[in-house]
Amino acid sequence: MIKPIKIASYPFPLRVIIFLLILAAIWLPLAAPIYLLVKDSNLATILTMALLFAEFLLLLPRWGKQVYGQTQLLKSYGLVNTRQNGFELLTGLAIGISITFTLFLVQGLLGFVAWQNSHNLPRIIAEGLLSAFGVGFAEELVFRGWLLDELQRDYSYPMSVRSNSLVFALSHFIKSVEGMLRTWPQFPGLLLLGLILVWAKGSCQNRLGLSIGFHTGLVWGYYIINVGELVRYSGSVPDWVTGVNGNPLAGAIGLLFLSVLAVGKSLLENGIIDQTILYNQPGEIFMQLAELLPLVKDLPHTDKLLLLHFIVSELLQESGIVPLEEQGKVSSTNSYNSFEAAAVLAKALSEEKAVKHG
Repeated sequence: MIKPIKIASYPFPLRVIIFLLILAAIWLPLAAPIYLLVKDSNLATILTMALLFAEFLLLLPRWGKQVYGQTQLLKSYGLVNTRQNGFELLTGLAIGISITFTLFLVQGLLGFVAWQNSHNLPRIIAEGLLSAFGVGFAEELVFRGWLLDELQRDYSYPMSVRSNSLVFALSHFIKSVEGMLRTWPQFPGLLLLGLILVWAKGSCQNRLGLSIGFHTGLVWGYYIINVGELVRYSGSVPDWVTGVNGNPLAGAIGLLFLSVLAVGKSLLENGIIDQTILYNQPGEIFMQLAELLPLVKDLPHTDKLLLLHFIVSELLQESGIVPLEEQGKVSSTNSYNSFEAAAVLAKALSEEKAVKHG
């Protein structure tokens, strides 16, 4: 018989397998009757997943005490009942839902979607918040709490972050082969989202409030727009731009927004962007955007795609993701004029800034 205290010395994969086997042994005897008796498959899934998470919450304290000798394992994961953690949760919620609606507002300005009225919107908003919080809380406690903690016991922080994000992305493809093939375009977005959520936790002294709130806000915003049918896709651009199957994470626009967030976070941390600009000059930034968006809206769709390609390429290049030998290369000669125009615009703006600030 395996002594619980010895499990702590086992390698990460074996510890995780043991934990999951224990959880499955507790869950299956109760979940099986639900699947057999409940005819509605959606209801059965909701009930069994809620049961699984409840048992996960009950197992964690015992796992911490018996395996690691820790009596406050949930607190070590970052789940703490403090005013600061609550404030960070609300901040993340505001950021998440703002990003989601801004993403669709930009698509509306570009002519990719059209906004429309929705019935029962207050009910959808309330239902969406409850559902989104359940998803955000559960996934953050599992991935940025338990799994990240287990990884960090064996591996360096960078390796733990990358592994955590990879497992998070792959876990969304535990479905039929048909379902996997239909949703695979969202994998890069999920991978990047996983990285951002780990960074969010790390930026708050490993408290989970910000990551839970941000995750909840993204899901909530998408729920309101999708279930409320607030937008109608124009079909003027391919699905890979707006999101395959209507999922913004599976499209270039969604990846662009997440990339801006990730690169911006990196630039702020490294002091490349002065944080006072964001706090002291937000009006100037938004005025520049307000002047630019109508011009972009009037462009042909082909030029919008080329401009989008250019912005993503620049973000990746500035972040150092693109190899040096690939920097400066243009993937298509047909896009040269649009890229050149964007480069001229960027140069003119930088020269204007230099003149303004001496």
